[in-house]
Amino acid sequence: MPMTWKSPTTTDTSLDSEEKIYPPIYPGEHLLEDFMKPLGLSANRLAIELRIPATRILAIIHGKRSITGDTALRLGRYFGTSARFWMNLQAHYDLEVAEDDAGKKIERDVIPRPDIPGPPTLSVSGELEWARAYFQRGRLDQLSAEHMSAAAWNLLNEVARFRYETYGLDFQGALESMSRKDIQPIIDEAIERAQRAEVHGTEGSVAG
Repeated sequence: MPMTWKSPTTTDTSLDSEEKIYPPIYPGEHLLEDFMKPLGLSANRLAIELRIPATRILAIIHGKRSITGDTALRLGRYFGTSARFWMNLQAHYDLEVAEDDAGKKIERDVIPRPDIPGPPTLSVSGELEWARAYFQRGRLDQLSAEHMSAAAWNLLNEVARFRYETYGLDFQGALESMSRKDIQPIIDEAIERAQRAEVHGTEGSVAG
């Protein structure tokens, strides 16, 4: 039986890997599909619970208004998430829209400075801890290679291909069809592997 998922974010493998066939998902769609509908909440009821005008909720779920810090705090308090979760959804959407609208032009117009040092790197286990935190808070259909370390991504690649290649899904589609329950033990195992490897690496360098 083919796997299904709510948000249409997989890519057609017959298209160029960089080409998108769906627009960015605005935060209001997540609010509606992942929180309001499963809980049977209308816009009016949620507005009452959050102590804000219903017009604000309606504008958000229809993509006409951004989630502000005030709204993020209220949503986080009510649904038991962090306010940062909602702000991250908004930031992710805004960035994707900007990339679609002006990303190529900016790449042509702006030349990077050659003398800027790169960002500090985390240890492998540190990156995997970050990935685990993301899985606990974020939606799987928002993931891309940039969101995870290479170690976690490679491990997920192995599992996704092993479990879902029979359904004819590309890797991104396979990953998106995996539930959080599927993903959590994979990340836990990856963290344990990375920590063991780092301990052995440290011992080896000391012994040398």
